Amino acid sequence: MELDLKKVVLASGILLIVLALGLGFKNYSESPAFCKSCHVMEPAYQSWGNSPHNKVKCVECHADPGFKGFLEAKLNGVRQAAVYFTNPPEPGSANLKADVENDRCIECHRAIDGLNVIAKESLPDSLKKLGLRVNHEGHMEEGVKCSTCHKQAIHNKGNKETLMPDMDLCFSCHNNTFYNGKKLKKDCTVCHSM
Repeated sequence: MELDLKKVVLASGILLIVLALGLGFKNYSESPAFCKSCHVMEPAYQSWGNSPHNKVKCVECHADPGFKGFLEAKLNGVRQAAVYFTNPPEPGSANLKADVENDRCIECHRAIDGLNVIAKESLPDSLKKLGLRVNHEGHMEEGVKCSTCHKQAIHNKGNKETLMPDMDLCFSCHNNTFYNGKKLKKDCTVCHSM
């Protein structure tokens, strides 16, 4: 059986083009611009753009790492597109809540993993002055997600301080409860050194 050189070159060329287009689509489909192409994502895109994480691609938080995570994210995207095109939501009515696992946050923020208090060097200057003490490990052991307290750090809706939760959020769990023998109440010195 003789190989036809023209057919081999043509098939190789087609394969290279398909691979290049596939790689190009993969890269584009991981970009925030791609996520924003669905108009219901505009509020999430705008709030992400106002956050300190505006250089982090959406997939770094919203997809598991590796090829399996990539495939799962793409299949989920196809499912979302099918729902969107067959039964589009009313403008402003889309539920844009996402479940982001702590491991995805820790991947970049290893300085807080396993520490009893946040690493001071990772705090912005405005918070260093507060002497903030937060037991991140304890929160994680209790199953509290990073995004429970820090959702504004990713999707900022205009708050000035985006890394620290609103005190009312802290007290929604910690008002009149005990931790390490201290009653957690609306007393600044419990979490802030003076």
